Amino acid sequence: MEGEPGGAAAEPLRLSLVQIARALACALALLLPQATDAVLIASGDGTGNNTSPGFFGWDYVGEVNGLSATYLGEGWVITADHVGSGDFTLDGIVYPLVPGSEHWLENEGVSTLPDLVMFAVSPRPDLDPLPLRADKPPVGEFTIMIGCGRDRGPATVFDPNGPFPPEELSGWEWETSSSKRWGTNEVEGFPVGLVGGTVAFYTSFDDGELFPEGQGTAGDSGGAVFTSGVGGTELAGILYAVGPSPGQPRATSLFTNLTFAARIDFYYDQIQDVIALPEPTGGLGWGVALLVVLARRRARLAAPWGPPRA
Repeated sequence: MEGEPGGAAAEPLRLSLVQIARALACALALLLPQATDAVLIASGDGTGNNTSPGFFGWDYVGEVNGLSATYLGEGWVITADHVGSGDFTLDGIVYPLVPGSEHWLENEGVSTLPDLVMFAVSPRPDLDPLPLRADKPPVGEFTIMIGCGRDRGPATVFDPNGPFPPEELSGWEWETSSSKRWGTNEVEGFPVGLVGGTVAFYTSFDDGELFPEGQGTAGDSGGAVFTSGVGGTELAGILYAVGPSPGQPRATSLFTNLTFAARIDFYYDQIQDVIALPEPTGGLGWGVALLVVLARRRARLAAPWGPPRA
């Protein structure tokens, strides 16, 4: 996911995500009667995992419009387009939106726009740029997802087929309250084509996992999914949708549900073009810089569309 600061005090930040999660799982085993496992989390009573899991990616996820958003660095924030732009709240501090700075990402060669928008804030948070994953994460890659979605409510069971197989699905209802929380999972696969207009990967909410298994809920859109890439810990995805079972009651998370994340590697060049813009404060220079980005985009759009790059 992201790089590691130096110094003896920062030594735990140089651990891999799997090492961090294993250490956390051991600690949970001493405190909880059972470590099953979701940003609704399946472990314990569902109220845990609301502090940093041990790497600085936690510090980059905040809120916009009451939902989630992720700070990229250099004054730029990314979130799901259905969340929208607005003032960005991070660790209790509000960073005002730069009016007119919204930049919608594109699927090159296709008219459908992905569910992604970037926008600038000023003043900017005092954080280094977030390392972005430039290559496609492999199936089975360990992930940590962070979002500000709904809290876990009472346990529930859903049986879509009555006495016929498959068996009933267990899970939880959602509370109306929300919290910033992290959960673990792994890359389960890649949809064929676009999901919600977006190139994505997905995770599956599975029962009986060692680590605190995570599943997206309402409000997590715009949150972050981190993996261990070539450059260390990197931002690999932006949460934007969930995949419930057919007929599943609303406002619930059940085992076998999916969470979809927009692939940062696929939109990497576009994101870097926007981050490279001058200080996001508006004005004539701002408009000229946006025109330069649009010109680069048009050049890329002239190339024929192909499947998502590997």
